[in-house]
Amino acid sequence: MKVVLEKHDVFVMIRPDVKRLAGDLAPELNDELVMLNHEGYKNILLDLSEVNYVDSTGLNAMLVGNRLCNEAGGKLVLTSVTPAVHDLFRISQLESMLHITQYLPDAIEMMKHHDSAA
Repeated sequence: MKVVLEKHDVFVMIRPDVKRLAGDLAPELNDELVMLNHEGYKNILLDLSEVNYVDSTGLNAMLVGNRLCNEAGGKLVLTSVTPAVHDLFRISQLESMLHITQYLPDAIEMMKHHDSAA
């Protein structure tokens, strides 16, 4: 899976460059999230601006990332979520479990604020 990866002082941003985050690509996202966690990144921003479909394996990868960040005292933030993907989070009742913001600048502020509060 092609991803754009940007490492910043207090967080790392991942932007999957795919339309569908499903069975064949979701395990790669999961592996990327685990690897970043092992490298010591506790705050991860997942930019979903290119993704317009997520299946259960994609949701699982995000939940794994969320758990790893929480266990490290950090935060996983999802941003630029398309309406179809946001509906999936709402229907699957994950909206309240995940940190979701529509705009990238808001997500970056959440990351900076979370790190300074920690």
